[in-house]
Amino acid sequence: PFKGVTEEDRRRGYIRFVHSPDRDIQVNSVPTRREVDARLELYAVPGEFEDGCIGIFPLKDCGTVRLETTDLESPEGGVIPRSAITVMVLRYKALNHDAVYTIEPKYLDPVKGKDVPVVQGVTRSFWLVIRVPQGTRPGTYKGRVTFSFSKAQDDVVGYSVTVWPLKLVEPDFPMGIFMTGPMANYPRVEGDEEAMWNEWRKILSDAREHGMTSIDPKIRIPLKGIKDGRADVDFSEMDRFMKLAKSAGFSKEINGYSVESGIKFRNCRYSDSQAAKYGLTTFEELIRSYFKAVSDHARENKWLPICFCTDDEYLIHPGGDPGKLAALH
Repeated sequence: PFKGVTEEDRRRGYIRFVHSPDRDIQVNSVPTRREVDARLELYAVPGEFEDGCIGIFPLKDCGTVRLETTDLESPEGGVIPRSAITVMVLRYKALNHDAVYTIEPKYLDPVKGKDVPVVQGVTRSFWLVIRVPQGTRPGTYKGRVTFSFSKAQDDVVGYSVTVWPLKLVEPDFPMGIFMTGPMANYPRVEGDEEAMWNEWRKILSDAREHGMTSIDPKIRIPLKGIKDGRADVDFSEMDRFMKLAKSAGFSKEINGYSVESGIKFRNCRYSDSQAAKYGLTTFEELIRSYFKAVSDHARENKWLPICFCTDDEYLIHPGGDPGKLAALH
């Protein structure tokens, strides 16, 4: 339990605290004295996302809470509009890591204009995600966020965002998220191809806005067959993905770890038995035929470069051997 609950805390019905985004707030997390005393002071540059976290540790059933933000204003007359601020709440999910379900923090959910339950025994973490607009003048901007409770005392929290006169530099190397793509079994996209591609547009746009220069997409380039030594490959998904990626601003090499080829070559599973399925003798014939078709099509259609991965953990797998890995390459 939290030590140091004041009479004011009891009248309010909860303890408010400011925590680092790096701290995982669990369903039963207790704030520290430093977090209770902390002020929310953020720092950013134009074009950058910056987030601040305000926690609520309920001392009773507080009903529901709704958050409202104001514009951020500087003494020099500068304004960061509240439309640039997204209010989110940390959601918990029962996760099965080792046959035991554990309630853990999992994702952030936008809650603008929504009521969020606040009950004793469930610590809440609210995030203010601020996208500082390009062209914002340097200075310290101040604003407020109002917590309106249905069964507890309302609260107004002041906070600041200091904007520095710096410019973000575009990284000149591939940098992105591993194993990325819409959830195929998500009800909104399951069986709806256009809904799936709309989700891809959102993912790519969001990744670029957050500074990513590359991505590891869950996209298929499946081998359909081989005839007279020439591979018949279905390029339709990757063709569409490449157009979306370039339209979103991607220009660097993308990672192919999650790209599905229909051929098992990760974990160094180089088996000649795979070749027999396509009327070939060796795995080398199979892989050469497939990647020649992919390479020719990629050049002709001006794809972004793809780095296909044979493995990411081969050397720690049973039988993993540096010499064998070099020979296979």
